Amino acid sequence: MKKMNNSKMQKKHFLVLLLVVIVTVGVFSQVKNSLNKNLSANVMETNQKDELAPLPDIKADLTVTFPDKDAEDQSMIITATITNVGDGKLYSGNPFSYGLYLGNTQLFTNTDSYTEMASGDSFSFDYPLDEFPKSGEIKFVVDSKNAVEEGNEENNTAVIKY
Repeated sequence: MKKMNNSKMQKKHFLVLLLVVIVTVGVFSQVKNSLNKNLSANVMETNQKDELAPLPDIKADLTVTFPDKDAEDQSMIITATITNVGDGKLYSGNPFSYGLYLGNTQLFTNTDSYTEMASGDSFSFDYPLDEFPKSGEIKFVVDSKNAVEEGNEENNTAVIKY
């Protein structure tokens, strides 16, 4: 009779163990599915935020002031301006370069990573040029390597022919 009791006990332990394994696998499966759904929802939410976030749009502008023929100072003054015309903010730590050219000759270049520009913000600098040809082209290029994701990449160059 003891052998039957052992056999019944073994079957009972086996069934309990099997039941514990099935429940455990089910619970882990539900947890995994829940985590995957939450992760997918977070990724979709992040992608939607990225798609909906307004982008900055840095625009290059250029003005040139030529010297009067009678003036003592015969320098040409080039004023270069960078403006964020986009709806989004340009954050600091996102370096972009800009350069000023007379024809194909580079006059000036710089890389900014410290600049933070809200929509509508701008900054300008003057570059005096003592010697220049009677006719030519002045070009100001901003973000030539497309380091900044912008709403419009087509307005990063300003050109004045004189």
